Amino acid sequence: MAAVLDAMEAYPLVPFESPPDALTTYLRGSEPGEMTIPKLLEYTRYSRSKLRHYVEEPGRFERVVGGQETFLSRLDAEPLRIGWPPPTAEGLRYRCRELTAALNRIAPPVVEQLRVVAALPRTTDYERLHDSATASQQLTDEDRRRLRSGDIEATLTDLREQRTRLQQALDDSRDPP
Repeated sequence: MAAVLDAMEAYPLVPFESPPDALTTYLRGSEPGEMTIPKLLEYTRYSRSKLRHYVEEPGRFERVVGGQETFLSRLDAEPLRIGWPPPTAEGLRYRCRELTAALNRIAPPVVEQLRVVAALPRTTDYERLHDSATASQQLTDEDRRRLRSGDIEATLTDLREQRTRLQQALDDSRDPP
């Protein structure tokens, strides 16, 4: 846990909520700092007598970690995710660079996956896929129904015909009689 906190504080573009100072200090200077968040949360439910078997200072653990149970339970990987729809190619490049730097020390297998994601703009038609994902995200249920039924195509054809007629009318009005 302490390594995660240190890594995230060094990378402000990865928007993790900073933990309370007392929790950070305790985790950096004690054995529980090496535990995972689920293990810390599990220990907060132990009685003090049972906790003695797992941590050196059960009272301090209860006070510092137990007092931050809500904070710890809300921590998740959301700040480490790449959103949907995905960012532009340039945005993806910056996001992957920041995440790679932040995760390199604490999750090397994830860094390998990030390298694959970072390569997508170079190895695929990323802009088309990005535009498609963005458009798909913005469609309403009614838009999806109209696409399936072909109504959109008919509307598009009508609008193109109107544009042609308007353009012709403009051209005709510019021609001297």
